[in-house]
Amino acid sequence: MGAADDSDERSRLIVEEDPENLSGKENEIPKNELYRQIAAHYSVLGLTAFGGPNAHVAMGHQRLVDQTGWVRDTHFIELFALANALPGPSSTQLLSSLAASKAGLFGGFLALFLFQLPGFILLTLFGFVVRAGDADQKGSLTKITLAIFNRLSHGLVAAAFAQVALAAYQISNKVAGKDKTLWALLSVSTCIAAFCPPAQSAFVFPLMMIASGSLTLCLQISPPSKRSSASDSPDAAPKED
Repeated sequence: MGAADDSDERSRLIVEEDPENLSGKENEIPKNELYRQIAAHYSVLGLTAFGGPNAHVAMGHQRLVDQTGWVRDTHFIELFALANALPGPSSTQLLSSLAASKAGLFGGFLALFLFQLPGFILLTLFGFVVRAGDADQKGSLTKITLAIFNRLSHGLVAAAFAQVALAAYQISNKVAGKDKTLWALLSVSTCIAAFCPPAQSAFVFPLMMIASGSLTLCLQISPPSKRSSASDSPDAAPKED
């Protein structure tokens, strides 16, 4: 099966998995109800999301797709790809754009506010505590707070890494499916990302995305398959006894 057939098969599966994709049922939900849903989901994410952008994406996928089904998996993946192709914090762009696609511009700003507010408040309080005391004085509140934070950070990093690894596996499976070309691109991109020097990543990553996107585009733009031509020919018709 060629790349074009693989693309058609993935499109067919997306429609079958999501028969409401073209029904517009989301538009029938009142805006107030959508805002309530955003408040419920993003207040939880704002209080529980830890680690960097990759961990936030993993936790967002788990909350919005796996646990609640509030967002379609295909929609999440499409916006995730777009957010990674843009400059700036990909997790913040992704999560706010998901809410905006559901409830409009105000919904996106509401999600952004709720997602960022808990961290902003906690870090501000933490900064006041550190600034007010003496980190070198034994038994001071600042020294105790820093010691607790240093101990917690190791566990948080390990948990965040596990979340990122699980999300990467799940999203890769859903994006690539049985397409060998996409799996090859995923493997090569992973190796490049793993061994690319940090100083060169600002140039390598955009070039890698452009090259991969151009390759898949060229593979999907192909003439009609021979199978279709054969099925249209008179010889392909079943013979009658």
